Amino acid sequence: GGNYYLISFCLKTQEVRSFRIDRISNIETQQNSEYEIPDDFDVAVAAQQIRNLPEHGFDVQVKFASEISRWILEDFQDDELQQQDDGSIVVIFKSHSVQWAAKKIIGYGELATVISPRKVIAEIVEQLSSLAAWINTLTVQPLFRET
Repeated sequence: GGNYYLISFCLKTQEVRSFRIDRISNIETQQNSEYEIPDDFDVAVAAQQIRNLPEHGFDVQVKFASEISRWILEDFQDDELQQQDDGSIVVIFKSHSVQWAAKKIIGYGELATVISPRKVIAEIVEQLSSLAAWINTLTVQPLFRET
């Protein structure tokens, strides 16, 4: 698909995973650690799994308000789009991560309504609750002071 991937052992999941290069923001090396490539690892199989990513994962169905339909047509041009009579658009896209799907949708704010799956709705609630809790810890300085 025109993207470059790094195939590596993920310390967080404790398994071999693929990482899209343009989405990597930071790499940390582990001092005095060695990793041996498993005997059963086959780079051709791993590459084929990357090429087949859209066939795996789960469908996410979201309804976007008509006010942003122009941008939705651009942002989701490779996904299934269903134009509604009221100008809104229902999009069905594939995701391999509940967290990633939630972050993608949150950016559209109140103009996006998740239809399914419920696990993505729950994750959005969790992420927004965490954000609200963090905001409540901030000390806000007023912009104007009474004199």
